[in-house]
Amino acid sequence: MDFQKNINGLRAIAVLLVLLHHFGVPGFRAGFIGVDIFFVISGYLITRNIVTNVDAGSFRLGTFYVARLRRIAPALVLACLGTALAFATILTSADYLKLWRHLGAALLFFSNVAFQREAGYFDAVTTTKPLIHTWSLAVEWQFYLAFPLLLNVLPRRHLKLALLSVSAASLAFCLWQTQHHPVAAFYLPFSRIWELLAGGLLALYPPQSEAWDNLKKLGALRLAGAAILAGLMLTVTEQTPFPGWVALLPVLTGLLFIANGDVGFMRQGLQSAPMQFFGNISYSLYLWHWPIVVFLTLVQQGHLSGLARIGGISASILLGYVSWRWVENPLRNDRQFWSNRRIGWSYATTCVLAGLGLVTAIKSGGMPFRLPQYVQRAELASADVNPRRAECFLERDDAKAAHAPTFCRSGSAGPATAILWGDSFADALQPAFDAASRQSNSSLEIATVSGCAPIDVFPYADAADRARFQSCASGYQARVLQHIETSPTLHTVVMAMFYRLYAPAILTDRLPEVACRLKGLGRHVVLVAPIPVAQWDVPSTWAMEQLIKHGPIDNLAVSRDAQSDMEQVFSTVESRIESLCDGVDIIRPMDVLCHDRQCKLVEQGRSNYSDQWHLSATGAARLQSQIAKLLKGV
Repeated sequence: MDFQKNINGLRAIAVLLVLLHHFGVPGFRAGFIGVDIFFVISGYLITRNIVTNVDAGSFRLGTFYVARLRRIAPALVLACLGTALAFATILTSADYLKLWRHLGAALLFFSNVAFQREAGYFDAVTTTKPLIHTWSLAVEWQFYLAFPLLLNVLPRRHLKLALLSVSAASLAFCLWQTQHHPVAAFYLPFSRIWELLAGGLLALYPPQSEAWDNLKKLGALRLAGAAILAGLMLTVTEQTPFPGWVALLPVLTGLLFIANGDVGFMRQGLQSAPMQFFGNISYSLYLWHWPIVVFLTLVQQGHLSGLARIGGISASILLGYVSWRWVENPLRNDRQFWSNRRIGWSYATTCVLAGLGLVTAIKSGGMPFRLPQYVQRAELASADVNPRRAECFLERDDAKAAHAPTFCRSGSAGPATAILWGDSFADALQPAFDAASRQSNSSLEIATVSGCAPIDVFPYADAADRARFQSCASGYQARVLQHIETSPTLHTVVMAMFYRLYAPAILTDRLPEVACRLKGLGRHVVLVAPIPVAQWDVPSTWAMEQLIKHGPIDNLAVSRDAQSDMEQVFSTVESRIESLCDGVDIIRPMDVLCHDRQCKLVEQGRSNYSDQWHLSATGAARLQSQIAKLLKGV
């Protein structure tokens, strides 16, 4: 009985570390290590359970898996269902579709793989992933798939060497992967198995020596565990490479607490009533706390107030208790009604229903029918892009870019008299140029390629980018420049790009030289000055803010001061062009989109942007009059 209470108390420590960390309570910035302590506890208990049954001749693999399902599934299903219902009122269609994908992955215990493919655990984007914490359940379940077979098949005389070998290999792989693939190291099972096996090895081979007993009696081991935990709280942050070497410390802490929790002040602390309460509800509390963190973070637009933290922690504890009291306990203990067969069939049915929900979400594009019309309108802005993108725009390293370029045409028939040349920002402007060319009865060519500035040198400071942008510079862009120089009817060259993407020193050096070189050949050169950009995806943020407000928002803006870095680069480019060839014509989007130091992202209920950076077709149309004036008479 004391043993179970000690383990329960350690569960309480682990879950409270995670809870207080995720709610941003000062002093718990390393609280995510609570998950590693959970891994040690799970490895320890599962190993004791399996070995006891194997030795008694009563171990059955099917019975083991159903027992695990009985322990894990009921509270997980409730948390997933509650999350799907709660977030139906607050997530955009794109994020709600992701939630259903994550829900399916969580119920099938491979959410760690799903999240590893998407992003890092500590990325800001995790605040729109209310089930990301289920990755640890997936790791444990994947461990359960293989570990019982190993314990059941291997002779006991070979078991210690086998477990030590697998643990050492897993730890070595973890250290390597943390250096080279840190996100994969965090999520995937083989870089985590050693943590569970550490608990298993303690269960199989507890330390037995006079020196160990003396240290235990003196309290040195208890103090060491407490000191390591305190040191972790003071030194480890979310920026610390993890798991790596650092993960050894919470694992060691868990081992010390398990091995020494039955004596002295540690025993009193672990077996106290509050610790037993939190230990009892630890699993359900873990399941509920993160969806609440995400919900409150979204409602408060990224910044949790002190009151929200207190309310969120209280709500997590309350829901954790309700789930434990009326879901976990009844289904775990009532074996007469909730037989193994009924547990298995119930979970299979739940997975099928979740699959139907996922299919509905996929087919409908995130169930937009649950959202008000004004929110759906905001979401549609992400599709308000150049309608000729598939026809005219080249993705980087597109096979077509390796050959002599051919160009889309717009406007009147006959030889082209103007060309729009640039990257995806130029592509976003194409609808306005198409309309302006028709309006001015001019003939326009389009030469746009992803991630490539309209210059004939490599536009990135980091040479490592070279392999990802092989169609830039000496490839595609050099051929475009040659085409312009050898086409006598091309009187006007319009150059547009995302100034923040490229190395400023390269742009300010080479862009003026290319512009003046073309001007020296008699071309009418037009530069598109920087387009204001947001710090976030405009359509989804617009939709989300309307959801939070429960009403339409017709205008959103960003400060023009946030564009100063691009304006400074362009000012240098402009000054150098003035000194080299007396200047060129400029299209200035900020003069149209910005007023009183505010740049309109959404204007009169219509989004000027299709994402974080690129103008929508609606936004581009606002520049049409400027463009038409420059194309007139060409």
